[in-house]
Parts: sequence; structure tokens; C-alpha cells
Amino acid sequence: MRFAAAVLLALLAGPATAQEQTTTVEPHAAIFRRLSAAVVGISCSGSTSSGAPSGFYGTGVVVSPDGLVLTDLTVVPKDGRDVKVYFTDGRVMAAELKRVDAPSEGVLVKVGGNSLTHMKLADSSKARLGDPCYSWGNPYLTIQRDG
Repeated sequence: MRFAAAVLLALLAGPATAQEQTTTVEPHAAIFRRLSAAVVGISCSGSTSSGAPSGFYGTGVVVSPDGLVLTDLTVVPKDGRDVKVYFTDGRVMAAELKRVDAPSEGVLVKVGGNSLTHMKLADSSKARLGDPCYSWGNPYLTIQRDG
């Protein structure tokens, strides 16, 4: 998915070349400490493709300091309601569905806030084979259960 590649590249966005990035990337633990607060759990109500009501949950990433959160249609369907965003520090915020891009399966929701830890999106067309990247997740509601 296009938006997922952009999120994964978010850590390496900047003017450095691929070779320069390889030599200047922070150690993995430091990257985790700096950016993991931008990874959030999400839950909501909605309808399945057959129209049956259901509960949805998954992962998102804060992509702006004012609370835009990028996620996926499998986490927040186009009729998503009662959207809640769970932060690793224990905060839970209500979110508003802002935009759905069906071709990329991308969804933007918005929580209140300012100066939130976020990941800067990068241009995924600049990704090259071998570039470092990281994947973040929320398996089995880990963020909601234990941060």
C-alpha cells in the first residue's frame, strides 16, 4: 500500500543520500525511544463488506503534531464511528474520521492535540531496494492492554 510505504520511510526522510543514511541511522533502540509514541492503537464500530455491524481495531501512526493519524480501511472502515485512539502513555482520545482513500486503503482520522510525537511522511517514490525501514504494530491490542 502506498501510504504504508510512506510511513515506513518516515524515519529516513531528509536530504541525505541512501549511502549517507546507512551510516547516520540511529541505533534501533534510539529510534524506538524517539518515535514509538507516534504509534497508536485504534478501535471503532462500523459495518463489514456484507453490511453486518462489527468492531474494528488495529494500528495507526500520528503524522502531524496537531493530531492527524494515518491508518487503514481494515482498522477504520468508511462508515467508522466511535473511533478511539489509544496512546502508549495511557491516553485515550476520541477521533473524527477525516478522509478515506479507497484505492490506497488509507484512512485519516483526527484527534485533538498539539505538539504530538509524530512521524514525518516521506516520498515513497524515492524508496530504493536495500533502504532501511521499520515496521510498527499493535498485535492483539497490545497498546490498549499494556501500552
